[in-house]
Amino acid sequence: MGKFFNSIAQNTDGIRSERALLLSKETADQQQDLVRELQKKVRDLEHSIIKLTDIAPETNVSTLASKLDFNPQEWVRQLQKFKVDKQILEEELAIALETQKVWFSDDDIADLPNNLSTKP
Repeated sequence: MGKFFNSIAQNTDGIRSERALLLSKETADQQQDLVRELQKKVRDLEHSIIKLTDIAPETNVSTLASKLDFNPQEWVRQLQKFKVDKQILEEELAIALETQKVWFSDDDIADLPNNLSTKP
């Protein structure tokens, strides 16, 4: 018999296990993508905060802020926004990491039948 016949003749537990494994892997990948995306956004905001707060003197007679048409109101508003956005993203990241830890542990894959395990 050919591969097609063997596939359709396979017992439903085997098919269900394969589907569950594939769905589990896809979902875990999506969770990991979310974590990576949030980590990148936090890093980007950290860079923005560093760039915004780098107003130290360039020389003994001049500050960077004096050369950039410094607007105190805009500077404070922007710094506040970056810090609030960063705190929100860090909370989202913590939740995403907790979800990943709870729902997508290596132990889940270890419980699958040997022929479906992805561990090396």
